Amino acid sequence: MIRRRARALVPGLLLLASCLLVDCRASAPAAPPAPPSPAASAPAASGATTVPVAAGRTASSLGPLTPPVDVRIGLQSSISDAGVYVAIAKGYFRELGLNATAETFAGGAADYVQFIATNQLQVGGPSSVPALYNAADRGATLHIVADKGKLRTGFGFVRLSVRKELHDNGAVTGLPELKGRTIAVAAPYGAAHSLGALALRRIGFADDDASFLPLPNPDHIAALANGSIDAAVSVEPIPTLAVQQGAAVVLADGDALRPDAQVGLLAMSDEFFRNREAALRFMVAYLRGVRDYNDAFVKGIDKAQVVGILVENTAVKDPVAYEQTKLAGLDPAGSLNVATLREDFDWLKSIGQLAPGLQFPEPMFDQTLVREAGQILGPYQ
Repeated sequence: MIRRRARALVPGLLLLASCLLVDCRASAPAAPPAPPSPAASAPAASGATTVPVAAGRTASSLGPLTPPVDVRIGLQSSISDAGVYVAIAKGYFRELGLNATAETFAGGAADYVQFIATNQLQVGGPSSVPALYNAADRGATLHIVADKGKLRTGFGFVRLSVRKELHDNGAVTGLPELKGRTIAVAAPYGAAHSLGALALRRIGFADDDASFLPLPNPDHIAALANGSIDAAVSVEPIPTLAVQQGAAVVLADGDALRPDAQVGLLAMSDEFFRNREAALRFMVAYLRGVRDYNDAFVKGIDKAQVVGILVENTAVKDPVAYEQTKLAGLDPAGSLNVATLREDFDWLKSIGQLAPGLQFPEPMFDQTLVREAGQILGPYQ
């Protein structure tokens, strides 16, 4: 059940949570991107989307595109955008003849999908929300091509917290005690909402046994502190800050509530996707950035450099936060967990957010590019 309430502001909160996978809007909406360049729009030869990688092809054999291809990438300054930011900063796109520019997208989910579908953005990070599936039902063509954030083990960056007072007095020490409680989520029907709702369904809750309240991530701390909500499903660093400020206790991390769930998506416009040589080079560069991210936060390799790139480009500006918070899980192979996306789709249908006869748009989730790029780069070691 969704209830709406006026925002509770958090005075002086400088470290904003990522606007990950929700219908969020920035304080100053950006203008729509300019039309793409002819180079970025030009499709590859007919049938290029089904051509397999030549045997033995390597990253060094790709060579840069001439002339370079412009690629506009819409992101939301989230840590889950790290693969793109690292690849840009380290020159991986440029090496392959791609003029990749990342732009902070300030519109809502429906606008985001529309900009990708119309090639105003060649690449972007939409989420598993009604706007995505309704656009596909209306005939919009875009391709979900790779992972951009999973709840991998140790990377449960979407977390369920409860008001500290309720936890300390024993009223809420586990999920069953959330019955009848008010739980904040950043926006209705996004990743946090589905995570909380599906976790409660699994322990026998009916959909109206708890109330989900749309409230921007940064406002969760004040709302927990003043008692206007009982719990929150929040994106890091908000849960960690709430604990540090004495407002909350974390009940469960996302990787425990819904292991390996797909919460972040990488999408391409149809025109860019069909420019197969450009799209493949994009994916190779992107996976190199993702692997550097895993090197940094799993193996400790060049960690300071990667943290510096994220501090410069994301909403998380405090380097210490990267030591204290749960980070986004990025799959080094870039593979999508489509099974959990089907769960999201079925949940959205069950609560009346999608037409009853709508079918899961299987063709939209196309992993051929990421598999080809994986073959070129080889297994992540």
